[in-house]
Amino acid sequence: MRTRLVLAATVLGAVSLLLPSAVAGPVVLDGKKTKKLTLTATATQQAHDQDFAGSDGERVDCEPPRCAMLPFIYQPAKGVKGDVLFTLTWSGPVSDFDLYIASVDKKRRTQLATCGAATGNREKVFLSAGTMKKGKPYLLIVDFYRTPGETVTATAEMPGQDTVAKTLPEAADGAVFKFNCAL
Repeated sequence: MRTRLVLAATVLGAVSLLLPSAVAGPVVLDGKKTKKLTLTATATQQAHDQDFAGSDGERVDCEPPRCAMLPFIYQPAKGVKGDVLFTLTWSGPVSDFDLYIASVDKKRRTQLATCGAATGNREKVFLSAGTMKKGKPYLLIVDFYRTPGETVTATAEMPGQDTVAKTLPEAADGAVFKFNCAL
């Protein structure tokens, strides 16, 4: 009986934690009233190097505790161009986090862009106006690929400026290991 009471209290507590965000829904990124969205998440100790072999590298379907997500609605206000800059930062030199942007359609996620650089402590993705559809839901996803456990900060800014490095030509910036988005 005691086990059932503890389990019931745990379930009710979890439901109450979920309700405010579920009722409120995703935040609208419009570039006028809301110009910047920020996600701060603390990762647990994780290592997913074994996932790399035979993987397509797409992580848009991951769930916590493997990743953190920031849902939002893309809704450029009148007069706002609609370019968006996504940035992910962390401090630990041995950690490897990856940044994904996904569209959400009927509970299905489709990858739009990613930065899965193998080095550094910052990743950026720039999406120009017209890449995303006005009024549609999107996710900024942080994959905790490898970390001893630390806090990350991810942002979505509109209007955004393309500050992604162009050091390597796009053809030379690897399909597997990207560098420009981490410089």
